[in-house]
Order: sequence, then C-alpha cells, then structure tokens
Amino acid sequence: MAEDNDNEWFLQLSDYTKLKDRRLELLPDTCFWKTPLQELIKNRRLLTKLGISEHGIYLFAGPSGNGRHITGSALAGSLMASYGLEPEETGFLALRADDFPKGMKAAEVSELITSILEDQADARLRILVLEDMDQYAYLSAISNAIADTIEQMEEDSEDASEEEKARLVVIGYITDETLLTPDFRSQALILRLPCPSEHQREEYLESQLEWQVDNPENPMVAIQAALTLENITVSELAGQTDGMTYAELEQLVCYLKLSAMERMVDAGISLNLTCGREEAEDCIHMAKLPNVASGQMPVIKIEQTAAASSATNAKGPENNDRAMALMGKSDRSFSENMELLDFARSLG
Repeated sequence: MAEDNDNEWFLQLSDYTKLKDRRLELLPDTCFWKTPLQELIKNRRLLTKLGISEHGIYLFAGPSGNGRHITGSALAGSLMASYGLEPEETGFLALRADDFPKGMKAAEVSELITSILEDQADARLRILVLEDMDQYAYLSAISNAIADTIEQMEEDSEDASEEEKARLVVIGYITDETLLTPDFRSQALILRLPCPSEHQREEYLESQLEWQVDNPENPMVAIQAALTLENITVSELAGQTDGMTYAELEQLVCYLKLSAMERMVDAGISLNLTCGREEAEDCIHMAKLPNVASGQMPVIKIEQTAAASSATNAKGPENNDRAMALMGKSDRSFSENMELLDFARSLG
C-alpha cells in the first residue's frame, strides 16, 4: 500500500476504463466458460436456480496461467454492458493482499470491507475484484463481510424495481477454493480453469507450428512460416508437458521458435525453422521455471545465421540495432521476446 494513500487502502485498478472493450463474445470459442457465462448474464434468474444470489460471486479457481483474468475481465465488461453502463458509472474496486494494513485484526478487516462497499452505494453496479485470494490473511473475515453486505442489499431492494436495484458483483481469483468458508463457497459460482489435458496440449502445440507473417516486400502475399520438429513428435512433446498451464505452453512455443532461429531458412515467401529433440526438451525445462510466471524469461543466446545476418543488415542499421539489443538483454520480458520473434519472421 502506498504511503500517500491515507485511508484509501484499496487498490483502484488503473485500466478499469478498458472494460467496455472487453466482452465474453470476444473470447475464443475454446474458452470453456464463455457460453455458460453469457447465458447467465442473459438470464440472471438462472443464478437463483443454482442457489446463488443474483448479485453474483464469481470465483475463478485453479492455477494462474489458464485464462482466469482474461475471462474475469471479459465477464466484468459484459456485466457492465448488460446494464447499459459506462465505466465511469460503475463502482469498480480491486483488492490485493498487500492492500490491507499490517497488524489489522479480523474484525477491523471486516469493518473496512463493509465500509468500502457502502461508500460505493450510489453506483448502480459495484464490481469488487479480489486478486490472489489465497494470500489473504483474513479471508474468512472478508468473505463474511461480503456475504453480509449482499444479504443486506437483497433485503433493501425487495420492493425496488429492476432499474432501481443496486448490484454488487464479486469477481475473485483463487488457486484453492477449499480455503474459503463453507458459507461463502455456497453463495459463489466457482469456475475452475484447470491445466489443459494431454489432448488439449497436443492440439494447441499442433496449431502453433504454422503461421502467416506480413510480407514487407509484397503486402499482398503473406510469408508462410513453419516450425519443424526433428526426432520428436508433437504427441511426444505434449506428453512431456504434463501439468503445464496455457501460459507456460505459450512460453514453450516462444522458446521453440527462438531456439529454431539458429537454423532458420529464409526462402523469400516462406520461413522454415527446425528444432530437434534436445532443444525441445531444454525449452520445456525453461518454460517450467518459476520466473516464467512473473513475466520474465531466461536468457536464450541466439547466433545469427549468415542468411539472417545479411537480411538484417539489408533492413538497415536501426532494425539491426533493435534486434541485437533485444537479443542481448539479460531479462527480456515475454512481450519483448515476441517482438523479437516478429522481427525474425519479417526477415526476407
């Protein structure tokens, strides 16, 4: 918690205004919870049939890296749109474990949660996001305060019209939902996003072996890029990635392509990369390293081939310097590595 926040101990999510650009319908069809959540928004009475408050407590459970936050933000955006509200008309708060002052007692935590929810009472829709709920010291106190607030809101709105009713939606992210109190869990819709199965991993990896790249020489004809695995099949690769999240698989694909750049064959309108078994297994190991979860990637030293070097220099010193700078950084982020891949794909 920042020292200059005074009593504003909660975290105001900086990009909440972007929620209007996030919708469930924009998620890929492979997202398991996309359609069920869309149906719940269209017919909120389905929640009560499930024994859940219409206000809605949506808990995305499971390991980070399987789309919890993407789905949660899309849900928030769709809920806001369903009420015809703009972000500025929505009370939106996000809390993390370190937003609570140290040394607080459970009763004080409960009072603060209740107070902060009451401060947003004028908003027709209040969205409370609870990040990394596993790390909360007083999870039961927070859960009870939210449950009590929802119960009070339901009592207050018994005689109100749909237009007059105030709504509170809680979107939480937790790895192990058994840490929650039974009462809170019974009021919540728990949406598990597990790690992909072996079949799903194989399908995902197979889909990443071919792609198209914009052709700077001829925008009308895309460059066809392909990654070929040598001495290891996609099925074998998928079998060695048991327990990996989708985010780790994405990192793995990035590593495979970076590693294969060393043997890149540039044929003008096609770009062919080759990766062997030993390289692939090294990439699996790197994708599982803990620092991947924090957005940092281990260093991969890439030697430019003669073709790549001449093509890079032909593009001009600016692009060459940029590529070399990215290759030489000790702590490249995932986005920077993707930028490097984009650069490599554009060679030729």
